[in-house]
Amino acid sequence: MPDPIDAASADEYWNDLYNSPTKHGVDVLWDHHGPDPVLVATMRDRKRDGQRSESALDLGCGEGNDAIFLMQQNFSDATCLDASRAALDIAEERAGSSTLSASALKRLSFVHAFLGADGETPLGSTPRYDLVWIRSVLQHLSNSDVVGVLRYVRSLLRDGGTLLAKEMVSCPAAAVVSTEALQSQRWGSSHCHQSLSPIDFRPAKELLELVRMAFPSCVGSNSSFEMQCDGTHLCAQLHTCRASPPSPPTPAPRSAAPLPLPPVRKLDLLRAEARLAGVVLGVCVLLVVAAWLVRRRPCARASRALAVWATGERRARKVQDDTGDEPNPLLGDADGPAPGAAG
Repeated sequence: MPDPIDAASADEYWNDLYNSPTKHGVDVLWDHHGPDPVLVATMRDRKRDGQRSESALDLGCGEGNDAIFLMQQNFSDATCLDASRAALDIAEERAGSSTLSASALKRLSFVHAFLGADGETPLGSTPRYDLVWIRSVLQHLSNSDVVGVLRYVRSLLRDGGTLLAKEMVSCPAAAVVSTEALQSQRWGSSHCHQSLSPIDFRPAKELLELVRMAFPSCVGSNSSFEMQCDGTHLCAQLHTCRASPPSPPTPAPRSAAPLPLPPVRKLDLLRAEARLAGVVLGVCVLLVVAAWLVRRRPCARASRALAVWATGERRARKVQDDTGDEPNPLLGDADGPAPGAAG
């Protein structure tokens, strides 16, 4: 196939392959005549984890086996998109002969389109899918087309939606597949029939890096499917990518708001007033006692003077009793001169 691939050449190439799948002596590898085992296991896990199953896209649906299976898993609707009109004709025929109900068939749509890096949007440009399933598609696209397709897929996924992409890669321990090896094995066996261009079978790490250009947090894991092509070890790598919602802007820091005061009850208010009155009364008592202590000092002096006078009076009376004389009222203290007497 030419690189890069355009819509007309892709349609012609795949139509020829689907219309005559055995003319090269091989069967079409991607036709399992049933849903892909990895997709089946993934849907079983989603049901067990309680994840919603709403709207699905099978990108590169081929003969429609996986899209029909998704509708059987109670998806609200599914889209089967492929670059080959012949493949879609087969898919529509198989859906009509499947167990899907008439209402389910109306909710399964078929879209003929080629996705690449040219920016075409055959499915619109608003998020509408919860699950996008891609199998054996990216390995046939150039690097720029891989990134372009996946970025478009990201725009179609709702926040929290999932992309599952199962692609053939050269295993990490295997040698990088050369162009010469690819050309020599192109029609070598039914398994190696996936080798359609020199860019097929990228190393697992290289493909994962391309996927992460559209889904930075994508995780790659090898499935149990492995094969040998002319001595080259190949395996199927499943890429699981989640369309996370954008982080909300960080709000500007705000000063802490004051805590609301509890409601004041009337009883609490009366208690507070009583406590305050008690404090005021106590202060007043302390002030009165302090004033009394200050005023008591001159009284103490007078008391001492009175005590001295009383002592002299007792001595005078004792002398009178001893001598029989009348005391002279002009005499003060018996031990001292009379008041007003000259010295």
